[in-house]
Parts: sequence; C-alpha cells; structure tokens
Amino acid sequence: MATPADDLKEHLARSQRSLIDFLRVDLDLAFTMLNTAEIEKRAGNTPRMKAALKTVRKALKSIRHLAGRVQDRTELRKIHARANELEAALTQFKIGSESATDP
Repeated sequence: MATPADDLKEHLARSQRSLIDFLRVDLDLAFTMLNTAEIEKRAGNTPRMKAALKTVRKALKSIRHLAGRVQDRTELRKIHARANELEAALTQFKIGSESATDP
C-alpha cells in the first residue's frame, strides 16, 4: 500500500515529466513559428511575419521562466541548450536592418 509520501513523490515525478514534455513541445512550436516567420517574410507578408516573431519571443520568455522549475539537471541543460539555439536563430533573423529580437 502506498503511503502519502509515496503518492506525493509520484505526483511530483509526473508533474516534472509533464513540465519537461510541455517545454519540449513549446520549443518545437517556437521553432515552427520562426520558420513560419521566414515563409511570411519571403512572401512579403510583414504583418504575419511580425505576428509570428512576437509569438516566438513570447514562447522563449515563457520557456526561460518555466525552465527554472525543472529539477532534473540533465533535462534542464537540454532545455537551456535548445532555448539558446532558438534565441540565436531569432537574433539572426533580420527584418530589414533590425534584428527580430527587437520588439
């Protein structure tokens, strides 16, 4: 029979797995939105490009904030590395003479 402490540990483990899965999916989606911004840029659709970039910036901010709750250091390093890749790609995205990291 599981004790309340065992139940709590299992709940926390499930919570951590869900958080890590969410952050991975959010990173995937943010990269997809960055690709969408590039497509919209090539199509000359500046409003949609800017909307996609805004979504990427918001996602990156959220990911950075929530990553602090990840307890597994190995997973945390992976998430940080991927977020850093996203930020670098966002920084390299150019809109005229401006970087996409500019709001």
